[in-house]
Amino acid sequence: MILSDAEIQWWLVEELMGISPRPEEDQWQPSSVDLRLGNKFTKYRAADKRVVSTREGVPPDQVNTIEADSLILYPGDFVLAHTVERVRIPPSLVAVVDGRSSLGRLGVMVHVTAGYIDPGFEGQITLELFNVGSLGVELFAGDRVCQIRFHKMSSPAKKPYAGKYQGDTGAVASRIERDHGGQQE
Repeated sequence: MILSDAEIQWWLVEELMGISPRPEEDQWQPSSVDLRLGNKFTKYRAADKRVVSTREGVPPDQVNTIEADSLILYPGDFVLAHTVERVRIPPSLVAVVDGRSSLGRLGVMVHVTAGYIDPGFEGQITLELFNVGSLGVELFAGDRVCQIRFHKMSSPAKKPYAGKYQGDTGAVASRIERDHGGQQE
């Protein structure tokens, strides 16, 4: 069951889940809440014939994170960003993040593959921005770029999320090496 705006508001008032800062009036949709773009952007450096090992992860010298009020996403660009809002998902809900259609109509994909937010997750959401369009698009920190919707589960999760992205702040690069016991931060 997808929660309506009224149900989401009830869950927030009862502090059974969290969105901080609290959504403004223009962020509310009938069954979702728009989330805003943060001001930290992470891009992998282009390196000719460079390979990233899923066992070793991305070398630190291949990651560039900047803080900026805006970012131009050119055709073919892939950038990690984050939401302004920090979310707290309880064990009895699952959340899904999708891009807003207005950006999609410009060719900007906001959450390329990982839009599923596990029960128990808490933190800012890292967004995978990819421009498949033919025009560069300037995105501004504070813009409503995605929407989050909440699904009630049939029962609370026995093992809520406590993984490698728990508590994230900012645009967090891949930590895939941790899947295989690789380097720790």
